[in-house]
Amino acid sequence: MPYVDGETLRDRLDREKQLPVEEAVRIASEIADALHAAHEQGVIHRDVKPANILLSRGRPPSPTSGSRWP
Repeated sequence: MPYVDGETLRDRLDREKQLPVEEAVRIASEIADALHAAHEQGVIHRDVKPANILLSRGRPPSPTSGSRWP
């Protein structure tokens, strides 16, 4: 897995306690898109949780070809 300069969603939630609704919906949508892309490649993530969601500049990184993200 490539290095992601940022923090986990768990770190962010611990620091901020609650995200604005619009940002929470954006992050959830991007996570769902990434999981969909992974599923289309036959990858099943069996441990989706905030500690396993990496944020780069406040956003989950886009899955790349050959990546095992998410």
